[in-house]
Amino acid sequence: MIPQPPHKKEEAEDWLMSYADMITLLMAFFVMLISMSHFDPVRYEQVQGGLAKDIGKHDAAQPMQSLKTEMASAMKGLKVDDTQVSIGQDDRGLVLDLDAGTFFDSNSAVLKDQFLPALMKMAETLASEKYSAFQVEVQGGLAKDIGKRDNSTQPMQSLKTDMAQAMRGLKIDDTQVSIGTDDRGLVLDLDAGTFFDPNSAALKDQFLPALAKIAATLTSEKYSAFQVEIQGHTDDDKPTSPAFPTNWELSAARATAVVRMLIKDGVQPDRLGAVGYADTRPRVANRDVNNNPLPINQAINRRVSIHIYPR
Repeated sequence: MIPQPPHKKEEAEDWLMSYADMITLLMAFFVMLISMSHFDPVRYEQVQGGLAKDIGKHDAAQPMQSLKTEMASAMKGLKVDDTQVSIGQDDRGLVLDLDAGTFFDSNSAVLKDQFLPALMKMAETLASEKYSAFQVEVQGGLAKDIGKRDNSTQPMQSLKTDMAQAMRGLKIDDTQVSIGTDDRGLVLDLDAGTFFDPNSAALKDQFLPALAKIAATLTSEKYSAFQVEIQGHTDDDKPTSPAFPTNWELSAARATAVVRMLIKDGVQPDRLGAVGYADTRPRVANRDVNNNPLPINQAINRRVSIHIYPR
């Protein structure tokens, strides 16, 4: 008689229940993290640039800068100036400010027909496949006295308009001096490559009139209650000048150079402050995920920001 082979005991799979519970809890944890997060344009460009370089084998245009360039191009030829549609950035992404007096009649929410092409151009740009990951939030603001468009009662809007007019006629475009806003007030971003030589904190003579115009606006009586903070920013490349061992010295020196010029042009010193942030607050990613430099983005990050806000 042939003996029967021993019966193989099936392995218990009780561990699957604990494993499934752990995976479920991890999924819930990460869903909660994502729900509390916000879109980071700097991180987005790092990931997007790295994927394009490694997988697509090409250098990808950085979407935030590309979007800003295309929006600016879309406004050209429509007889819309930067006091009617201004393009800037905040810590979340791109900001387009539409002047309500341009796009609407007083006490009306009906768009003027002659400015519909501007909105159509914006829509065409946003509908592009490469911007499909971008969310759009439209914010509306009303004057305190509805129906009255006296800028004297709206000092921030008045200041923005006056600054834009001050830049006209100086052969300076919005890539050299951009005017935007943040949660505190008005922000003027001066392109460091325009106003300074590389590795230098000496202002170029040909751009001193721009600072003189800014100072003349700030010394106006109606803006006397505004404080001014000058911030210096650099890219992440180390300075090659022995005068600036690190980007901290370079960014601070550029900020104080602007402060000194504003004081020379009549702005009271007690209204001014200067700070250098080196490369710690980039507007866009300096490098892709593989740590390769992105020269266009580095140029954007080299700037001096003039923050103007109520005291």
